[in-house]
Amino acid sequence: MLDRGVWFDAMVREKHYRNKPPLYPWTIVAVARAGGGLTETAASLPVAVAAVATVFATFLLGASLFGLRAGLAAGLIVVTS
Repeated sequence: MLDRGVWFDAMVREKHYRNKPPLYPWTIVAVARAGGGLTETAASLPVAVAAVATVFATFLLGASLFGLRAGLAAGLIVVTS
Protein backbone atom coordinates (compact mmCIF):
# COMPACT_ATOMS: atom_id res chain seq x y z
CA MET A 1 0.00 0.00 0.00
CA LEU A 2 2.90 2.33 0.74
CA ASP A 3 4.64 1.71 -2.57
CA ARG A 4 1.55 1.69 -4.77
CA GLY A 5 -0.37 4.46 -2.98
CA VAL A 6 -3.57 2.40 -3.01
CA TRP A 7 -5.65 2.46 0.18
CA PHE A 8 -8.31 -0.18 -0.55
CA ASP A 9 -6.29 -2.98 -2.12
CA ALA A 10 -3.75 -4.53 0.25
CA MET A 11 -1.44 -7.10 -1.31
CA VAL A 12 1.03 -9.51 0.28
CA ARG A 13 3.48 -11.28 -2.05
CA GLU A 14 1.48 -10.23 -5.12
CA LYS A 15 -1.78 -11.70 -3.75
CA HIS A 16 -4.76 -9.75 -2.47
CA TYR A 17 -4.86 -9.65 1.33
CA ARG A 18 -8.40 -9.36 2.64
CA ASN A 19 -8.11 -11.19 5.97
CA LYS A 20 -8.21 -8.01 8.05
CA PRO A 21 -10.47 -4.97 7.97
CA PRO A 22 -9.01 -1.95 6.14
CA LEU A 23 -8.27 -0.05 9.34
CA TYR A 24 -5.52 -2.51 10.25
CA PRO A 25 -3.30 -1.94 7.18
CA TRP A 26 -4.15 1.79 7.20
CA THR A 27 -2.77 2.17 10.71
CA ILE A 28 0.37 0.26 9.74
CA VAL A 29 0.87 2.57 6.75
CA ALA A 30 0.31 5.66 8.93
CA VAL A 31 2.87 4.50 11.50
CA ALA A 32 5.32 3.51 8.76
CA ARG A 33 5.06 6.92 7.12
CA ALA A 34 5.52 8.70 10.45
CA GLY A 35 8.45 6.46 11.39
CA GLY A 36 10.24 6.71 8.08
CA GLY A 37 9.72 3.18 6.79
CA LEU A 38 8.05 -0.16 7.18
CA THR A 39 9.60 -2.17 10.03
CA GLU A 40 8.43 -4.85 12.43
CA THR A 41 7.84 -2.16 15.02
CA ALA A 42 5.69 -0.17 12.61
CA ALA A 43 3.61 -3.28 11.92
CA SER A 44 3.26 -4.23 15.60
CA LEU A 45 2.69 -0.82 17.15
CA PRO A 46 -0.95 -0.30 16.05
CA VAL A 47 -2.00 -3.62 17.56
CA ALA A 48 -0.22 -2.89 20.84
CA VAL A 49 -1.76 0.57 21.09
CA ALA A 50 -5.22 -0.82 20.33
CA ALA A 51 -4.81 -3.47 23.04
CA VAL A 52 -3.81 -0.90 25.65
CA ALA A 53 -6.66 1.39 24.58
CA THR A 54 -9.14 -1.50 24.89
CA VAL A 55 -8.01 -2.25 28.43
CA PHE A 56 -8.19 1.41 29.40
CA ALA A 57 -11.64 1.90 27.81
CA THR A 58 -12.94 -1.22 29.55
CA PHE A 59 -11.60 0.07 32.87
CA LEU A 60 -13.23 3.47 32.35
CA LEU A 61 -16.56 1.97 31.33
CA GLY A 62 -16.62 -0.45 34.26
CA ALA A 63 -15.59 2.28 36.71
CA SER A 64 -18.21 4.71 35.49
CA LEU A 65 -21.03 2.16 35.49
CA PHE A 66 -20.26 0.04 38.53
CA GLY A 67 -17.48 1.72 40.52
CA LEU A 68 -13.70 1.70 40.69
CA ARG A 69 -13.39 -1.87 41.94
CA ALA A 70 -15.50 -3.22 39.08
CA GLY A 71 -13.52 -1.15 36.58
CA LEU A 72 -10.25 -2.60 37.86
CA ALA A 73 -11.67 -6.11 37.70
CA ALA A 74 -12.95 -5.57 34.16
CA GLY A 75 -9.59 -4.16 33.02
CA LEU A 76 -7.77 -7.08 34.62
CA ILE A 77 -10.06 -9.56 32.90
CA VAL A 78 -9.37 -7.96 29.51
CA VAL A 79 -5.61 -7.92 30.15
CA THR A 80 -5.54 -11.61 30.99
CA SER A 81 -7.87 -12.73 28.19
